[in-house]
Amino acid sequence: MLRNYCLFSILAFSVSCEQVESLKVVLDNKSFSMTGGTLFLEPTLVTTKEIHFDAGRLLGATVLLSAAVEELGKHDTYIVVSDGSGRMLVVLTNLEDSGFVKNDLKEKKVEILGTVERGKKGLPYILARSVKLSTPD
Repeated sequence: MLRNYCLFSILAFSVSCEQVESLKVVLDNKSFSMTGGTLFLEPTLVTTKEIHFDAGRLLGATVLLSAAVEELGKHDTYIVVSDGSGRMLVVLTNLEDSGFVKNDLKEKKVEILGTVERGKKGLPYILARSVKLSTPD
């Protein structure tokens, strides 16, 4: 019993807060790509119109966007999506595995978990953390 307590104490002190937070991010990303849901985050469901007309409230926020793919980047670094209310650039460079992009995604729906960022001219884009193919309507 004492041995188990000592092992647990050593493990608890060896894990830093940063490691726990990075583990949460990895688990959320994997969970979203497989199930479409997150374990720790509560992302805001948004439309492209809400992002474009936002006054800064969504900047840096984790959001969830469901849209159709219109354009694929030449080197799988971005996609352009639309949801009926507008179009949005989604940057894929932070994704660990973007193998899904190599398939023909044109005209398919995706769900995107990402962070709202601003570009050079102040235009918003989404920096994707995880992407899941949606079921067709």
